[in-house]
Amino acid sequence: MKWTRALHSRLNIIVPFALCFLCQQAKVRAQTLTTLVSFNGTDGSQPTSQLAEGLDGNFYGTTGYGGAHGFGTVFKVTPQGTLTTLHNFLGPDGISPDWLTAATDGNFYGTTLGATDNTGTIFKITSTGILTTIIRFNNHNGASPNGLIQASDGSFYGSTLSRRKYSGPVVSNARLRAVSARPT
Repeated sequence: MKWTRALHSRLNIIVPFALCFLCQQAKVRAQTLTTLVSFNGTDGSQPTSQLAEGLDGNFYGTTGYGGAHGFGTVFKVTPQGTLTTLHNFLGPDGISPDWLTAATDGNFYGTTLGATDNTGTIFKITSTGILTTIIRFNNHNGASPNGLIQASDGSFYGSTLSRRKYSGPVVSNARLRAVSARPT
């Protein structure tokens, strides 16, 4: 009898909270979703990165495949849905870009999972589409980078999926050094 009162007391608290939560969820579901862009393959396919907002208020991102050469793209889309392809990857400059970070200098920095002559890159691209390869990975310094962040000191940090047969390094391009887990 005592435990039923305790359970009843707890249910009196939990049930109103749950109903309130469900009502809030119903309000969220009532919002409208607007598609700004649908990729058709020639302008890219399989968008892979989160969008990065530029200083100009536009959104920037990557597609892992498609584009003019099939190796992926970097794109810009306006809040109204106008799509501009900024860069079509050629192979040597990268294959399958998968990350883009808006930096404090107004440029964007990203990674590719591979390239025809190496095992991934870190690149910089301007809002007008000028791409510069910063680092080419070669298995000795890492392979298949998977994202970058910009730290408060302005340096970029990221990690790679592998380094030879061991776990990948965490890299900093500002200091041109790598820290990695070494096998014992």
